[in-house]
Amino acid sequence: MLPADVTIWDRFLDRYGHEYNGFRYDVHVGGEIEKISKWTNKVVNMASWLASKRIDAVGYRPGVTVIFEVKPEAGVTAVGQLITYRMLYLEKYSSVGEVKCALVCSNVLPDERRVLEAQGFTVYVV
Repeated sequence: MLPADVTIWDRFLDRYGHEYNGFRYDVHVGGEIEKISKWTNKVVNMASWLASKRIDAVGYRPGVTVIFEVKPEAGVTAVGQLITYRMLYLEKYSSVGEVKCALVCSNVLPDERRVLEAQGFTVYVV
């Protein structure tokens, strides 16, 4: 998370953190790359790590995992990130149970809120 994101996340934790059993941060998902035959396994692993997507936070409640994206201003990028992160997270952790998504922000425009809610994602404006 960027410094501005951390401030927003801290406000979220103050209000809602008690609802979760814990959190993981900077969770890597994805990272598929086109391998070049002369690369060593070490180079392939480094390239894959660099190509991976990074989820801001993942929260845990009994039977539910929540993927969080944190942004000062919620735009279409946040919508796309959550859709992408959920799919890649489920590919990596296929037996985690129910996986939900949430956006934590300072401001969200009506169009983006409608799209997020239509996807079943929770929006926290803090």
